[in-house]
Amino acid sequence: MDRYRPLLEVFLQELSAALEDLEREVPNLTVSMKQQPDRILAMLPKMLEFEQMSFLELQYSPPEPVRKRPGIRFWLEGTKNEKQLRAILFSDTRVWDVSYDLEKLHTELGTFLLRESEIVARPAPVLSGESPAPSDWKAFLRVLLRAPVT
Repeated sequence: MDRYRPLLEVFLQELSAALEDLEREVPNLTVSMKQQPDRILAMLPKMLEFEQMSFLELQYSPPEPVRKRPGIRFWLEGTKNEKQLRAILFSDTRVWDVSYDLEKLHTELGTFLLRESEIVARPAPVLSGESPAPSDWKAFLRVLLRAPVT
């Protein structure tokens, strides 16, 4: 279980840097995290016990006034030996749209596989044409974080 901590620390550091860049590039855009990275890392031992858990949620406040607040949720999922982060885009994080079967409607953006000593990105079909090679997970993360803005 200790092998996931350094990977998730690097992921959170890159995420924070990418969000700062995004907010600089898009005037009046604000992106907030429900939990701060240090608090997430403090809860990590408990999170890793579960096969599926919300790891991190981002909520976007676009520059122009809109009724919806899009966001991305990163799910930490998998068995103890094979964890991954799955990125899901919601059109509104305050009120989730549901299907007639009461399933939450969302768009799968991609997955970050947490390997022995590296992170490997797997873009979902919706982003596969826009994303860099899977080995360049940092570049893919930056593409993924722009999904709610475009």
